[in-house]
Amino acid sequence: MRKLTITLLSLFLGFSIFVNAQKPYTHSLGVTLGSLNGVSYKALVTDHFAISTDLGFKFNYIPVNNANLTTYTFEWNTNFMYQLNMSEHSSFFVGAGFALGYNWKLRCQVIDGYIQGWDWHFGRWGYTYPLPFTIPVGRSVDVFYNAGKAGAHGIIGFEFSDFEAPVSISIDFRPGYSTFFSKTSENKMATVGGFDWSVDFGIRYTF
Repeated sequence: MRKLTITLLSLFLGFSIFVNAQKPYTHSLGVTLGSLNGVSYKALVTDHFAISTDLGFKFNYIPVNNANLTTYTFEWNTNFMYQLNMSEHSSFFVGAGFALGYNWKLRCQVIDGYIQGWDWHFGRWGYTYPLPFTIPVGRSVDVFYNAGKAGAHGIIGFEFSDFEAPVSISIDFRPGYSTFFSKTSENKMATVGGFDWSVDFGIRYTF
């Protein structure tokens, strides 16, 4: 019984230290590399709540119906995360965020012959209907020019930091859904969207 009590107390104390570990830094600034390449900032608002924002160029590979959208966007990506410090130098984070971007031309590579988006009308009697883009199989064509991008996603990852050097290194996965939209004519807009994701590495100076 005594051994069991000592074991339970040890586990309780260890769990308390694990949960109440203080944040290793308050601000960090650096770069993100991978699907999204650009500048990156992250702040630990509390011991377990973090906000990060990235600004740069992202490569998009989005399946839509029987086609794949491949394009680069200039993108602003912000995330709100719960961060759990697993040890003195490592932490786990999970949360959600949004992405806003701009694209000069949206390229589409067709697998089976078409891609389907939506055609929106913003007149007195607003309506929307499917807008198929018919493209020869295997061809790559530009379907939109000067398109905007809006999306939402989750985020999950790990971060490592060293107190002897003010540097943090992180890796994360961001699955979500994004929509591209472009004005086609007066009072009309076309949109197309699908599953969007990214894998990113972060290297930041902490202070």
